[in-house]
Amino acid sequence: MVEHPSLEAPEKRTIHILVHKAPLLSVSVVRQQYSPLWLAVCDCRGEGSGTNLAWILPENTKDQTSLQSEYEGRVLKARLTYQFPLALHEGQDLTCVYHFEHGATERRTLHIPRYHISSVRVLNHTTPLQSRYGGKPVRHRLTLQENHRNQRVLLRVEGNVSEYNLNCKRSDGSFVQMEGVAMVFPSELTEKDEGLYTCQASFYHHTAAVSIQVEVMSEDRLFALVAMICISSASAIILILVVTLWLCCKVSSRTQYKKQESLSALTALMQEPGSPEVKKPAVTEKDSKEYAELVSYSIVIDVKSTV
Repeated sequence: MVEHPSLEAPEKRTIHILVHKAPLLSVSVVRQQYSPLWLAVCDCRGEGSGTNLAWILPENTKDQTSLQSEYEGRVLKARLTYQFPLALHEGQDLTCVYHFEHGATERRTLHIPRYHISSVRVLNHTTPLQSRYGGKPVRHRLTLQENHRNQRVLLRVEGNVSEYNLNCKRSDGSFVQMEGVAMVFPSELTEKDEGLYTCQASFYHHTAAVSIQVEVMSEDRLFALVAMICISSASAIILILVVTLWLCCKVSSRTQYKKQESLSALTALMQEPGSPEVKKPAVTEKDSKEYAELVSYSIVIDVKSTV
C-alpha cells in the first residue's frame, strides 16, 4: 500500500502466494501385451518439475526410463516409466523418488512378484513309467480308444501364475489342437496317433513340461488283452488249487502213517505173554460166584514208542 499527498487515496496492490503441496506419487507394474519387457510406472501430480522424478535401480542395471509430462492449469502431471525383463528384478523392490528443491524427497516402493511353475499334471488316468536311474517317473502312459472322436487329455498347471502359454507337440514336432488346458483329438484315432506327446507350460522364463506316451486301444487288442488276463487268472487259480490239494494229501498221509505206528505198537504190547504171577487159573461157572467177590483185575498198558 502506498500513501502520497498527490494521491486521492492510497494505492493497493495484491499478490497471491500459492501454498506449496507435496506431489502425489503412485507406482504400478504393467505387463506389456506385445513385448517381453515389463513396465514399472511412476505417476506424479503436483506443483514443480517433472525432471525431479527418478527410479532407484540396482547397480549395473541398464537405465531404460522414459519421462512424459504435461500441465493441467498450474498442476503438472508427469509419468516416469522403466522397462525391464522380468528375470532381472523378479522378487525385488523398485523405488520411485521425487526430489524437492530444498533437498527433501518423496518416495514410493513397488514390489515385483516372484513367479514359478512347479509342474504340469495329467488329470486323466495314467500309468507312470519309471526311469532306469533314480526311479523317478519321466513320462505317463495314457490309453485312448480307437475310432472315437473328440477325445481329450486334461492338463493342469501347478504354480502361482494366473496366465501362461500351454502347447502340446507330437514326437515329430507337429502341434496338437488345444482347447484351454485340454489336448483335443477331433478326428477318430488310429494306431498312427500312438507315440510320445510333450506338453509345455511357459510364463516368460518359467517353464514346466510333461511327457505322455499315448496308446490307442482297438477292439481286437482289447479282446486279446481281456482273454490274456482271464487265462492268466485261471492258470493262477488252478495252480493254487493244485498246490493246496497236494499239501492236504501230504498232511493226511503223514497223519495216517503216525496213527499206524501207534496202533502197531499197541498191538505188539497186547500180544506179549503175561507173567506167571498175573495169570489167573481158569474159572468154571460153578466157581465164578465163589471167586467173584475175591478176584479183581488190574490192566497195565505200557505203550512203547520209538519217537
